[in-house]
Order: sequence, then structure tokens, then C-alpha cells
Amino acid sequence: MEEEVSLELRQKIDNIVEKSFALFIDRASKGGSLEEFFKTLITEKVYGKLGPRMNRYVVKK
Repeated sequence: MEEEVSLELRQKIDNIVEKSFALFIDRASKGGSLEEFFKTLITEKVYGKLGPRMNRYVVKK
């Protein structure tokens, strides 16, 4: 069973992968460990999703 991936979704995935590789190369060139890279990547992803919601709740109060 194959499903067609929309162009918009494919572009979003490509952007995320490109940013991940750029971040990895940047961290590796500075001597950072692979563990630090994954922590940074996960943190950016989590705050990218939760940040606007957290800011919205702070502003409402």
C-alpha cells in the first residue's frame, strides 16, 4: 500500500532534514559530541512546538 506524500509535506521534511544536517555539521566542527547534538535538536523541536503556546498562556494571565 503506497500513499502519495504531498509536496508541502515533502518540503517541510526536506527543510527539517537540511536544518538537522547543518546543525550537526556546525556542532561537529566545534568539537561537540553527538549527545549534545541530539539534545539540542530535541530541545529546539520541543520549544518550537510548545513555545508559542507557552507564550500565549503567559500573555493571557
